[in-house]
Amino acid sequence: MNSQFPGFLINDLLDMEQYMAGKLHFGMRIQPLMPLIEYALCDNQACASRHEVGLHLAQGAGPVARREHFAEPGV
Repeated sequence: MNSQFPGFLINDLLDMEQYMAGKLHFGMRIQPLMPLIEYALCDNQACASRHEVGLHLAQGAGPVARREHFAEPGV
C-alpha cells in the first residue's frame, strides 16, 4: 500500500489540475454516508490490528456532517 501512495498522490494532483482548468466535472449528489464509513473501517482493520488499534463505529452517533458545515465554493 505504501508503495502505491506516491502514485495515488500524483494522480490526485493531476485530477485537481484538470478540475481547476474546468476539464473535469463532478456529479454531485447525496450519498448515504454509513456504507462509506463501514467500508473504511473494514478496509483499515487489518492495519489497525497490526498496531494494536481498535476501530469501532459508535451506533446512534447521528449525522457526522451537514451541508451547512461547509462553505459554498467561491465564498
